Amino acid sequence: MNGRANLCLNSYDLDSWTAVLDTVESGRAASWLESGRSPRITISPAAISDSGCTEVGVHDVTASQIHVIVPIAAPSDWIERHRALLAAVRSRSPLTPDPL
Repeated sequence: MNGRANLCLNSYDLDSWTAVLDTVESGRAASWLESGRSPRITISPAAISDSGCTEVGVHDVTASQIHVIVPIAAPSDWIERHRALLAAVRSRSPLTPDPL
């Protein structure tokens, strides 16, 4: 499986990624980028997945309609790593919400 998507993220997307990390850390499945403008990503923690591994799904709702789920042997600190990466992105490229 190989794929690539060019994405432009906004502050809402980054905030929702924070919420996804919180949800997955609490042991529940979560989805990200559900706006319909890009592929949707779903994450199911190992404790609730069919495979016993963290499962990541990608559903290309905007173009091909392909949906793939991949079991991943995620390291135990992957959520903390993603929080650190998110903090680095925010510090380098502070995004502000659009004024209405």
